[in-house]
Amino acid sequence: MLEYSDAICLIKGRIKFVNEKGAVMGTPLQGQVFLYFGGNVSKFCKVFEKLGKTFVPIVRGGGKMNRRKFKFILAALVLAFGLGIFSVGAWSLSAEVYYLSDMHDNITTLGNTIDAFNSLLNYTDLDALWVQRMDACMYLFEDISSRARNANPPKKFAKSHEEFLRAMDELDAFRFSFVTGMNTKNEVLIQHAQMCWDRMFDSLKRYSEILLLEAGK
Repeated sequence: MLEYSDAICLIKGRIKFVNEKGAVMGTPLQGQVFLYFGGNVSKFCKVFEKLGKTFVPIVRGGGKMNRRKFKFILAALVLAFGLGIFSVGAWSLSAEVYYLSDMHDNITTLGNTIDAFNSLLNYTDLDALWVQRMDACMYLFEDISSRARNANPPKKFAKSHEEFLRAMDELDAFRFSFVTGMNTKNEVLIQHAQMCWDRMFDSLKRYSEILLLEAGK
């Protein structure tokens, strides 16, 4: 439920529970948390900040789901790369082989960076080390996008590369909204980052489908 919530409040101390007669029965040993599901995040944070520390998840419902989705996309891409290299000749050092090899490296780096980014979203203590690691993820996202834009796709893979660049457009937009939203605590920008994140995965899925068709020709 945590990864699908719209806001979170970590309670200070522990909640005291009462019985049916209203008598205090004690407190549980485990900590408690309030999860909010709805469209009035600002009001929730304002009301519940008196009880503890409130957070707005950056990417809701996306961490584990997107990791599974990306593994499926990456598997399709590996198959497409294999078909593409086989079709142009396994031992031929052609432009198509170089391109496919570079894109495979770039997409693998993207998958690893997404995993690192998603793991950081599970942290509640946003200390200096967390900031350094998040900065590293943002730098890698920027580098991945730059490498894709500097690539020179062969004509055979021009259409799929165009779709991959659309995914990079969404990644760049996500990065800007995420960083600015975090620095300014702007809820609208954080929500926009979520939309860009989801659209990036949609484009990557289309990219894998187009690439499979191109590689099979």
